[in-house]
Amino acid sequence: MAAGILGLGLTAAAYTAEIFRSGLSAVDRGQWEAAQALAMTPTHYMWRVIAPQAFRVSIPPYFSNAITALKATSLASTITVAEITGTANRLISTTFQPLEILTIVAIIYLLLNTVLVLLQFLFERAFALKS
Repeated sequence: MAAGILGLGLTAAAYTAEIFRSGLSAVDRGQWEAAQALAMTPTHYMWRVIAPQAFRVSIPPYFSNAITALKATSLASTITVAEITGTANRLISTTFQPLEILTIVAIIYLLLNTVLVLLQFLFERAFALKS
């Protein structure tokens, strides 16, 4: 269990760090300089000027990474971690009803992914440019 959590967690964390790093580097250098020219403290201009612009750029790849990590949890069954796919496989071997069980598993993954897509939509609307 620890190896599965550690492996998936470190992979997702590395991608997430790169997503936010690239989001920060996507903010125009002039924005950084303008905030500094207004004599803002680094913490203040980071949260009031830079971060909102970086979040706007980072939201789609972040949620794409989260959806990929969610789907990758099914790989943990290969190292005997008790998760949805592994539990379904054990249940199939005792009940011999793969269609029904795998349909339920597919619906569970679909619902979880739908929740993430809806969250992405809400975050994109919250950080949308206001004209």
